[in-house]
Amino acid sequence: MNGSLSLQVSKSYPGFTLDATLEAEPGITGLFGPSGGGKTTLIDMVAGIRKPDSGRILLDGEPLFDAATGVNLPPEKRRIGYVFQDGLLFPHMTVRQNLLYGSRGSSSGRTGTGFGDICALLGLKDLLSRYPATLSGGEKQRTAIGRALLSNPRILLMDEPLSNLDPARREAFFPYLERVRDEMRLPILYVSHQLDEIVRLADRAALISAGRICASGPIEQLFRAAEMKPYLGYFDAGVVLNGTAGEPEHGLTPLEVAGGRFLTNDPALATGANVRLRILARDVAIARRRPEDISVLNVLECRIADMETLENGEVDIDLVLKVTASENPDHITARITAWSQERLGLKDGDTVFAFIKAVAITRGHGPGV
Repeated sequence: MNGSLSLQVSKSYPGFTLDATLEAEPGITGLFGPSGGGKTTLIDMVAGIRKPDSGRILLDGEPLFDAATGVNLPPEKRRIGYVFQDGLLFPHMTVRQNLLYGSRGSSSGRTGTGFGDICALLGLKDLLSRYPATLSGGEKQRTAIGRALLSNPRILLMDEPLSNLDPARREAFFPYLERVRDEMRLPILYVSHQLDEIVRLADRAALISAGRICASGPIEQLFRAAEMKPYLGYFDAGVVLNGTAGEPEHGLTPLEVAGGRFLTNDPALATGANVRLRILARDVAIARRRPEDISVLNVLECRIADMETLENGEVDIDLVLKVTASENPDHITARITAWSQERLGLKDGDTVFAFIKAVAITRGHGPGV
């Protein structure tokens, strides 16, 4: 079992300063935010590619960098795996040779996963004799991840590894990243601009903007943080919940959460699987009474916990699920017009019914599936 990363660093450039504090445990810590915010700069400092002006970086309690004591280990001494956007494979080497290159210098005291295990983990067995020019984008990235893992790293850094893949290949790539997350149990810093990647893969995440970590924490908590609202904007505002998949019914899968039950049109989920749900505020409607003769399958009794009027005149309504007597029920958010809020006479504490179409609930496998 590998340990954790702890850093507090500062780095100044003309017109830009990165000042960040971050903790990362085994599993994926997602780093996301606007372009130019400092995400890649931060992981480059962990890798030793860039040197902070001040602060320190600890991995498993060992200083990789400490400005106070003058410690600054070179990249090759840090035992860090780095996966870049385009993989950066050696074009004159086969997949096998690229993979074995990753294990150079790591045999001394090696306790990492072996070559065959990595090939099985990433589905590389049938690619070993091929050259990078003959590989798809996803195959190149799987090879790059395998090469990084064969270096027996203590931490894995990924800088937008799926950015060059089309949507279909991105979807097909997720299971490989989930296997790496769940089976390797390494601390992983994962940079992405895509919120669906962060929601599906990450245990924790940090929003980085203008050189600052504006918000961080477990995914479910982070998406309810006030600091997230300006970044999420109109189309991405909502909540992330953890649920458990039940037995499929009529081609639909029930998902139990704290205080409620949703149906989603994903029959492929294994019964008992941990599932992460993303529910967008613009997909949630509200009624005073339980609607009848309606195609919407998810109708949940809720209590209004809070209401916030936005600059555009719309209203975000924080709803507490109350279908069951859960001690810590989940919340969802509905975004409606001010006219709808006034017409329904909604106020804090009211009991209402929220309804969400099954096809509107997106999901990602949670950690440990």
